[in-house]
Amino acid sequence: MRSRTAIEACGVDKSYGERFRPALQQVTFTVSEGEVLGIIGPNGAGKTTTLLIVSGLLRPSAGSVRVLGKQVRAGIGDPRIGLVSGSLGDFDFLTGGESVLLAGRLLGLSGAEAGRRADELLAAFDLQGAADKLITSYSSGMKQKVRICCALIGSPSVLLLDEPFEALDIAASAVLSEIVRRLAAAGAAVLLASHDLRLVEKLATHYAILQAGRLQETADMASLGAGEGVCADRPRLEQRFWEVTGAPVIPELAWLKPACV
Repeated sequence: MRSRTAIEACGVDKSYGERFRPALQQVTFTVSEGEVLGIIGPNGAGKTTTLLIVSGLLRPSAGSVRVLGKQVRAGIGDPRIGLVSGSLGDFDFLTGGESVLLAGRLLGLSGAEAGRRADELLAAFDLQGAADKLITSYSSGMKQKVRICCALIGSPSVLLLDEPFEALDIAASAVLSEIVRRLAAAGAAVLLASHDLRLVEKLATHYAILQAGRLQETADMASLGAGEGVCADRPRLEQRFWEVTGAPVIPELAWLKPACV
């Protein structure tokens, strides 16, 4: 059976004013159920803006976005969408456990069900020992784990991940990777923006390259081939990224050396 389109962005523009270059220009892509689209690009390419527009937290200047057949309207949340983004504020006045529980309740879960899911998620990300501590006492990695738990507690049909592996330890990265695989296998659509090209290559079924707000290329990950001639220290996706965007020119910086030498 053919998968249905879960995310459809058509001609999306975003401008923050005349003083700034457009954040997005005519961005068009689709993500079907069961697909993981990895969005890669340099800082300022428009990755976070794209995810916030798809989530409904940011209004596009032009174009449209549909999620699960429904037109996305800024300011109107959709409980079927889970979002992880460092651009969102944390519930600093709550504990980690209270934050995840509140996210579940806001999504319409009963107190008992929200509590059960919160306990399981906190345990999965090794936060059960810190569940009763205020988020203000958490490390950056622990805060990221709470954001992930809040995004997952509603069992989203669409999962939007903005640099989700940032600050995560090795175990948490492995847990999140497996959860992404399981969700996609169950039919969820995942939009993953990350600078970690190795993880994107492992998790994504498709990739999209953003540069200066423009979508340069979208393709099935299988189009990169089986890896013939690929350097052992450079994944296929990284090679394709440099081919599309151009490799950086690294200055000599002859003066940059230990002062004692």
